[in-house]
Amino acid sequence: MKSCVMKWDGTRIKYGVVFLGIVIFIFYLSGIPHLHSGFPDGFDQILRKAVHVVIFAVLTFSLWKSLIGFNPGNLSRIILCIILTMIIAGCNEVYQINVPGRSGDIFGFAFDCIGIALGLAIPNVIGRKVICANCFTDGDKGPSGYRPLR
Repeated sequence: MKSCVMKWDGTRIKYGVVFLGIVIFIFYLSGIPHLHSGFPDGFDQILRKAVHVVIFAVLTFSLWKSLIGFNPGNLSRIILCIILTMIIAGCNEVYQINVPGRSGDIFGFAFDCIGIALGLAIPNVIGRKVICANCFTDGDKGPSGYRPLR
């Protein structure tokens, strides 16, 4: 089995740029006073919370992909992703408190955390075979005993 050494190849850089772009986009939207979708209030709230979940899932997934090979310990990478994205979510909610017509609240943060969990579930549960494929040679099997897809 060959080790996964951190190399800043084009894929990792692309995911890193996507991560930074999403962070900028989140804070840009959070700074818009009285932001509404134009839908009725009940549907608008559901839509906004769904966007919280999706945007933080994509944010977390892009951070995860940009850190492949950062540390051979999968748990360390999971913890790093959780900490960084929760800091961003918390700062975003505090930032919204100071924007007219916006409110930072624990519910927004909770939906962000659901998105963080989904963003980590995608590579760690659903796509584990595909993401780990670059860590093993053709004859080696991964830690779960499967032969990675090529």
